[in-house]
Order: sequence, then C-alpha cells, then structure tokens
Amino acid sequence: MPIDIQKIKDSVDSGKIKWTEHVAKRLISRHISPNEVLQALSNGRIIEDYPFPSCLVFGCTVQNRKLHIVCSIVNDDTLTIITAYEPDLNKWNETFTKRRDT
Repeated sequence: MPIDIQKIKDSVDSGKIKWTEHVAKRLISRHISPNEVLQALSNGRIIEDYPFPSCLVFGCTVQNRKLHIVCSIVNDDTLTIITAYEPDLNKWNETFTKRRDT
C-alpha cells in the first residue's frame, strides 16, 4: 500500500522520526542539514513509490533548495528517513519530478 504524504507531514509535525545511520552520513557528505530535510518533507510531494513500503519525496527548503528524500513509514507511524540528496538535472526533468530517459 502506498504511503500517504499527509502521514509523512503528520510524522514531521509530531516529531515521530527515525534517522538511519546511512542518512546521517549522507547528510554530512552532501552538506544538507536535518532541518532542511524536515522543511522539504513539510511541503513535499511523493513522486515515486517503492517497495518496503517506502517512497521518494520531492520538496523545497525555505531557501528554495530542492531535495529528494527517500523515506518509509511502518506500523507505529514513525517516519524513517533513509537518504536525502539534491536531484541532478542530468537525471531528472526540469521540475525534478520525473526521471529522464537514459
């Protein structure tokens, strides 16, 4: 069953968030702050659904930095943030919401 973006936003608002070790390392190496991830999730939209269940969210920070965030929600409604990155225009369309054909 796909994840609902409202559940993601509710988890952000309530602070029910788990940060994986993987995302912690990636945020440091990519110079993305946890607050920027939360900002992007708060105004984001799901652009791809994955198994697990997990999904890819596209959102923007208050500084208009575009981010992709892979996350999941399990039974207890805790949002697990798996990874985050700035999308590459070589791989994504101009709105960063659809993959380019390779």
